[in-house]
Amino acid sequence: MNKYMRKDLQFYKPYHSPIKPYEIKVDANESPYPHHEAFVEHMKQWMKNKDNITRYPDTDAVLLRRRIAKHYEIYNVHEENVICGVGSDQIIDIIIKVFVEPGETILAPTPSFSMYKLGGLLNHAYVHEYALDDAFHYDIPALLDLIEFEAPKLVFLCTPNNPTGGLLDRASIIQVLDKAKCPVVIDEVYAEFSGETMLDLFEKYPNMIILRSFSKAYGLAGLRTGYAIANKEMIDTLYIGKPPYNLSNYSQEASIFVLDHHEFYMDQVQAIKKEREIMKKHLETLPFVEKVYESETNFLLIKVDRTGIQKLLEEKLILIRDYPPTGNLAGCIRITIGTSEENQRILEKLREV
Repeated sequence: MNKYMRKDLQFYKPYHSPIKPYEIKVDANESPYPHHEAFVEHMKQWMKNKDNITRYPDTDAVLLRRRIAKHYEIYNVHEENVICGVGSDQIIDIIIKVFVEPGETILAPTPSFSMYKLGGLLNHAYVHEYALDDAFHYDIPALLDLIEFEAPKLVFLCTPNNPTGGLLDRASIIQVLDKAKCPVVIDEVYAEFSGETMLDLFEKYPNMIILRSFSKAYGLAGLRTGYAIANKEMIDTLYIGKPPYNLSNYSQEASIFVLDHHEFYMDQVQAIKKEREIMKKHLETLPFVEKVYESETNFLLIKVDRTGIQKLLEEKLILIRDYPPTGNLAGCIRITIGTSEENQRILEKLREV
């Protein structure tokens, strides 16, 4: 099959996430909590209208975009400032398709979300991964120098960063926005946990695109709703690369429901943040734990002094995330914050290690 393939992809391995049996699943930064009690009944009633399933979805997701705009009206966001996609992954792909010519440079942090690099490679871009420092903080002076030297067509910032959990300060983001002569994508998928955002500046900076998602704080990972907010000219440009009918009717309706019940889901966010700090405190007492990194997300990155922890927990039907033995995440594991009961059980099994 290689003779038919693009030469630059012949040795590339596709992304797979194997399905494994579990009793506790804390490997993918998903919500551990059930939905609002009215959610199931609402969606059941909605499905009684056959057209909601048999007809193609609204290709522009007008009602959802309008609801997102209302949610952020304090920042003067309007429907025209929003584009929706199948997870933030699709929005990333659209951004790269629209702005980056084959061979042009994208700057993306590492370690960070893998889709920046994958999206760039699949769209023939040159992806220059700039490294975070040893504490997984952004080296802003080095990044500013790199922007000057590389003259990129696109810059990615992830804050809070996945998989490290750290937050990039506002002043540093503004420095990057002022320096870059290209679109700057600020991935705020975990912003509901940090409480920090750059939304108030989207009108001031026409080159800024902010990514958000319903997968984390709102518990809709299985429905894959992502969106971006930017000025109208930017959003109109991104629509050039958006596939038609991309986001299902079901995903659109469910996303509107959770925004209508925003406070319910923010109570869950507060519970996760409280559990995160309890979990961090207990993890730091374990003899094989070298460091638990500060996090403004729904997960913790943990440096450990031994291998095999992920396998041992998997045997006990607890799924966590581990990383290769080489590279900047060598010796690290990542644990999503679960319910209090789940977290206690995880700690019990880790103490057995």
